[in-house]
Parts: sequence; structure tokens; C-alpha cells
Amino acid sequence: MKKMLKLLLVLVFVPWLAFASPTVQQPQVENPARVLLIGNSYLYYNDSLHNHLRRMIAAANPDLGKKLKYKSATIGGAWLDQQPIDWLTTPGQLGIKEPFELVILQDNSSAALSDKNQSRSLKASAAAAQLITQRGGKVALYMPHAYIAPNKAVDPEKYYQNRSFLH
Repeated sequence: MKKMLKLLLVLVFVPWLAFASPTVQQPQVENPARVLLIGNSYLYYNDSLHNHLRRMIAAANPDLGKKLKYKSATIGGAWLDQQPIDWLTTPGQLGIKEPFELVILQDNSSAALSDKNQSRSLKASAAAAQLITQRGGKVALYMPHAYIAPNKAVDPEKYYQNRSFLH
């Protein structure tokens, strides 16, 4: 069961450990019961990613499913540096008294498309990770898919090539 939940986390989330250890391939928390997802509409639409994640884990482990406290905080089109990370991760603010065990951060979908955007994303991610870690949580980064037509930012080669800034 633990392997299944660990695999689910690896498949759904790209680990956020770019600064500490680029060789680590998964979040360093097993079976987190308190998870916060922070991002924009990529996390929100289609019944919100946190709901799907919670249902998948509850289906795999009904006992754990009863304990899950998953929350999502999204602002449409927002960059990570526009999110109130301090407020969101303060225990009690979102109705969960204990600190979040895992916080999934999702930045703007264009974060990997230019040096300027990469710099902005890395700076915001590092600041958020430091605060979350101080509060006892672990951090993972959720990277959205590349743009598709008819969006004018379509350039899969550039998008996937520049994703290496995370490693």
C-alpha cells in the first residue's frame, strides 16, 4: 500500500528538491494526511486536483482516506509570488489546526519559457520552500503541461528544453 501511494505521488508530482538534492526522485514524506496544493487554474478546473488525489488515495486505502485533509488554494493565472504563502501555510488558517505535511507548489505555466520567467519562478519557489520547511512541511513542485494550439505560446521544444532549469 505504501508503495502504491508513493508511486502515486511520484507520478502526479515532480519533486521539488532542485536546490537541496537534484538526485532525489520523490517527495520525502510518506502517506501525508495533510496536503495543501497552491497554484492557479491548472490545479482548480475539472473538480480540482486535490479532490482527485484524495479520492484515489481513499480508494487505495479507505482507512487513510478517512484521515485525509487536503486543501487547494488557487488564483486564476497567478504566479507563485502572487500567492499569500505565509497566510496559507499558517496552521489554522484553512481550517486545519496542524501544519501541512506536504505543500505542492504550482507556478505559472509560462515559468519555463524564458530566463526572466525562470528566475522569477525559482526565486518564488525558494522563498516558499524555506517558509514551508520552517513550518515542518515538505515541498513538491507540480509542473503543468506545455501549451497547445491555438495558444500563441505553443513551442513544445522550447518548453521541455527549458524545464531543465528545475534540475
